[in-house]
Amino acid sequence: MLFFVASAFAGPIFLTMSDPVELDVSGSWVRVFAAEGGWHVTHAAAGNFHYAWLPDSLELDRSTRRDLTTRTNLLDHAVSLCPDGTYLHVASATVGTPDDTIYSFRYDENFQPIYDGIVEEANPNGVDMDPPVVCGSWVQAAGHSEREPWIEMELEFLAEDLTVTGSLELEGPPEAAGSAMYTDDNYLWAVGDSDAYWEVMHVAQYAPDLSLVQQWDVDVAIAGSHAYWYQRMEKVRDTFIVAHMMRTDADSWSTQNGNVYLSAFDADWNLIDQMQITNIAAPIGAFYAWFDRKEDMLLVSYHSDTPSAHNDVKTVIIDLDACGPEAVEDTGVPVDTGDTGDTGDTSELVDTSDTGQDVSVDSGDSADTGSPADTGNGDGGGCGCGLRGGEAGWTVGLVAVASVGRRFQQKGSRKVAKSLRG
Repeated sequence: MLFFVASAFAGPIFLTMSDPVELDVSGSWVRVFAAEGGWHVTHAAAGNFHYAWLPDSLELDRSTRRDLTTRTNLLDHAVSLCPDGTYLHVASATVGTPDDTIYSFRYDENFQPIYDGIVEEANPNGVDMDPPVVCGSWVQAAGHSEREPWIEMELEFLAEDLTVTGSLELEGPPEAAGSAMYTDDNYLWAVGDSDAYWEVMHVAQYAPDLSLVQQWDVDVAIAGSHAYWYQRMEKVRDTFIVAHMMRTDADSWSTQNGNVYLSAFDADWNLIDQMQITNIAAPIGAFYAWFDRKEDMLLVSYHSDTPSAHNDVKTVIIDLDACGPEAVEDTGVPVDTGDTGDTGDTSELVDTSDTGQDVSVDSGDSADTGSPADTGNGDGGGCGCGLRGGEAGWTVGLVAVASVGRRFQQKGSRKVAKSLRG
């Protein structure tokens, strides 16, 4: 069943916001991850993905900067925290046709590389820009779209060593590009652009067998504006928080630029609070919205080319009581509870390789995953994207502009394809 949810504020969830702090990193696609004593920072520049340590003082430790991969052709990025404290990273690339490739990487709790793999490479039918990723106790997967026939979102399931174990077309999802996924021990949620493209935010909820439970079209945008590019979501107690973009219809914006927003939703996806993070005039705004959480503090990261290319973070304080009753391990930082639950064993992940069935099922069929849901203390993270550049910043900035331009072109192609299919 599809529900339509109109804007209605019942907050506040978001209490205060700090002034911006500029990060000493180049490029774009900055992602921050909560850790004891500070934050892991990842970012993209010169076709690679990079790491640095950000203490709680928010003064970046330049001595910790290092490369995370050996590649030089990475474009768009998504990173998810896994229940065992490791991180799953997927990135798009162009090998033959534009955005025809997704590579995968796994890092330990300190962002030291463990595995790297190939989700798909040189697939001319693939629409792989801005791929979402999810890493939970019962499903670890990358998402992407297909051109002919059009598939909104297909999941590629990943084993611990990043071997692709199967695939599944989701029923009723948002479009994969620029969407976000989140999972707990019971459900998977995906948020992103709807079929109507920018008219509403589309939300889909899935059971552990990845059958569709319900879906919503949510009116997120302020009057006279459009919301888009939902790159990060997290469930805080009973409240969903989503980082996304919004921009005014009347102004002329460059490519995919706009302003960064946080929106909060109750368990039924009613919009209950919203905070504008950036207020940058057209045509050059901000993009690459992201956040992570420590207790009642969100650290929000974003990129802007105004007045020149740079990456900022802001702290936002939220009202945890307004988010719902306190839950166990609700700190936003992974905690070793001593639970011997099988959260790190990939035999309990969605793995269709041993089902003996064709896992590329039609939309509407549920996947036989071959494994029950793991009800341990999983804390699946959402999807997100990338980061930076120095003297190469000008080049990286051009690459970033080209990247967001690609998505607009694909969107246009998609709308034509849909009209031809009726």
